[in-house]
Amino acid sequence: MHSNRLTNLKRCGVVFLLLFGLSSPTKSEIIIVVNSIPHYTPIQDTIFLAGTFNNWTAEDPEFMMRKQKDGSFVYVFKEDIAAFEYKFTRGGWHAVEGNKDGYGRDNRYFVYDENTENIVVTNIQSWVDLAILEKPQLTILLEVPASTPHDASIYLAGNFNRWNPQDPEYKFDKILADTYLLKLPPGLDTFQCKVTRGNWESVEGRANGKARKNRQIALLKDQSTDLKMTVESWEDLSYPLSIYSMIMLFAVFQGLLLIITLYSIQNNNRQANSYLSILIALVSLSLFTKIAAYDRDIFQNYPKILLVPEFIFFLYAPLFHHYIQKLITNKKKNSFWFWISFAPFLIFILANLPYFNMENQTFINREVDSDFDFFFSVIGACGLAYNGFFWLRFKKLVQYIAKSSDDSHSFEQNLTYLKTVLILLSVCLLLWLSVYLVGFYGVIVEKEVLWIVETLTDSVWLFFASINFILGYFAINQPEIFKISEIEKYKDSNLSTSDIEQMKTTLERTMQNEKAYVNSQLTLAELSKMIHTNTHTLSRVINDGFGKNFFDFVNEYRVNHFIHAAESSENCEKSFLALAHSAGFNSKSSFNRAFKKAKGVAPREYLQGD
Repeated sequence: MHSNRLTNLKRCGVVFLLLFGLSSPTKSEIIIVVNSIPHYTPIQDTIFLAGTFNNWTAEDPEFMMRKQKDGSFVYVFKEDIAAFEYKFTRGGWHAVEGNKDGYGRDNRYFVYDENTENIVVTNIQSWVDLAILEKPQLTILLEVPASTPHDASIYLAGNFNRWNPQDPEYKFDKILADTYLLKLPPGLDTFQCKVTRGNWESVEGRANGKARKNRQIALLKDQSTDLKMTVESWEDLSYPLSIYSMIMLFAVFQGLLLIITLYSIQNNNRQANSYLSILIALVSLSLFTKIAAYDRDIFQNYPKILLVPEFIFFLYAPLFHHYIQKLITNKKKNSFWFWISFAPFLIFILANLPYFNMENQTFINREVDSDFDFFFSVIGACGLAYNGFFWLRFKKLVQYIAKSSDDSHSFEQNLTYLKTVLILLSVCLLLWLSVYLVGFYGVIVEKEVLWIVETLTDSVWLFFASINFILGYFAINQPEIFKISEIEKYKDSNLSTSDIEQMKTTLERTMQNEKAYVNSQLTLAELSKMIHTNTHTLSRVINDGFGKNFFDFVNEYRVNHFIHAAESSENCEKSFLALAHSAGFNSKSSFNRAFKKAKGVAPREYLQGD
């Protein structure tokens, strides 16, 4: 801070003295000493002073510096000068001194100060004409797609040539059928660029058809000067419907079909499925707008469509969670917590308002220049954390359903649907997290990882789209999943001990005589109708009277039925699985688990022991 203030004071002094032509005699001679020059300075070259004292003459013999035995250069002013601006040259303005990066530096300043000696000791950091030769010269080896016209002229446009898409100085030379070569001018090692075929309509694009962002080239120290680049597609020749796009688009149509299917199912969970329909509609919209943004014409006319897919980040998790809650209970939701769960979405909308109000072309330019990357990275990180929180809540809900269903179902609840969605969401979140981990890794080690980040991002969306396929499969092939009855604990009742014992007798008679348990889809509601009571009463009788839940109560009858059938000589030719199905079990795994829970050993071991 002190040095900056001193520099500013010197500049002010110089300007003041130069403007008003003031001078004052110095007490001693002004001596300029250069004790260090660039190592590549030619031995035969002479160093001159050029400044306000000689009308900025670059090769003034009166201001030639004298080389000393120790290698330094010295000049002693013969006239008293109070203040001046100056630079060092080697005899011309093409050979003027530069800064440490080899580019032109600001003027030097001298202001007479009575309190200091008038000896300036400095060094020359570089020569503009020679430093650039010391800088690396990049050679770009470019591979182009097979769709490239054989007679195409390929150019490099960037911030070094004002983004001229047809600059002859940056035209590639064709060396093979699909390979081109370009040697960049020395010193061009940090820049932004894109490859074109002579105009911006034929600029390079991404493999999935989307417009690619500017390439960021930064040659690192000790890095090879041979740079390989690949053009994935040309925007004017690429097909917007790639395999990736077709999968995403098919997921959109699958979502629309699923909405129709859900409304055609007559069940008592229509309100829950309404949540699901809204959710699927939003997912389909998000997927569709993401695909639409890949189309060049759509993006040019409606560039802000790029913002729409991100809305699902803060809508999917709360909507799906509320859907699952509504699927398992008809209790009235807490409206406060329901609406507060959408607060992040509202904040996201407010954060995006400046971008929606931005002029279209400005938005396109800033998006292509990666100006929005940091903002959207922060938004994505917030979305990841928010969805991760709801994933934990969703996992608890699945566990709750698995546990509570034993009180109302005699069969293992088909949780494949929910568990599959949970797994897919887990994969999405892990891939989403990987995007940030890979990105941070690239920043730390200073490596280009953009293609990995983009591949992971596309994978996230593919897995996300696959949820629509899963929902569609189960809705069409196993619609009963979307008819899950409400699971509630029985209510308090005034049943006496004698009432419970009487009900137990009736229940045992029904199970033995009518063999209700052979119905593999037997539920608490169905059994309560058979003994002419309600579900709450029956649930209490089973829980208090038998000390079991409904699931274990029914499966014990099935296990005993299986044992009796297996020990009968009439069934010696039948397999265990066939006998298990006839006893009411709906799968081999559920049979084995129920048998081992009831008898403590596996079926075969139990029968062999007998």
